[in-house]
Amino acid sequence: MEDNPWTEAKVAELRCLVAEEVPYSQIARQLGVSRNAAIGKASRLNICAPPEIDRPVSIPVRAAAHARSRAADLALLRPRKFQYDPIPPAVSIDPLNLSMDQLKFFHCRYITNDDLRQPTYCAHDTVEGTSWCAFHLARVRAPLPADEIPLVPAMTPVNSQT
Repeated sequence: MEDNPWTEAKVAELRCLVAEEVPYSQIARQLGVSRNAAIGKASRLNICAPPEIDRPVSIPVRAAAHARSRAADLALLRPRKFQYDPIPPAVSIDPLNLSMDQLKFFHCRYITNDDLRQPTYCAHDTVEGTSWCAFHLARVRAPLPADEIPLVPAMTPVNSQT
């Protein structure tokens, strides 16, 4: 097991340096430990320096003027009105509302009610390679390029052998 790097002398020096508000990076270099080790030890000893927010921060005049003008510009902006399309209904017009024990492997797994203790499922035939019918597939997946859209099983092309 590794020896404790915090001797009584280092702890005493840490207390003095934190009281003098020396930056932790400098304290760490002086004590030969990492910055996080110095911060952690000070925190465990409840001798943390006041947060940097409380310390006076000098802002360059140019930056302060820019911040004021930016705030004034934002105050003058009117809220934008967003255009949106109405959200389509999530449930198809005629779901079969089957329970989990009634579902077959080819039934749509889209839940059609809000009671998750006894959910009911759409149960229409799924699109090949998915768990959803064509109606719900469009709602649960990002749009696919036209050449990557899976075919509905009833529309699978038939190879005619003549």
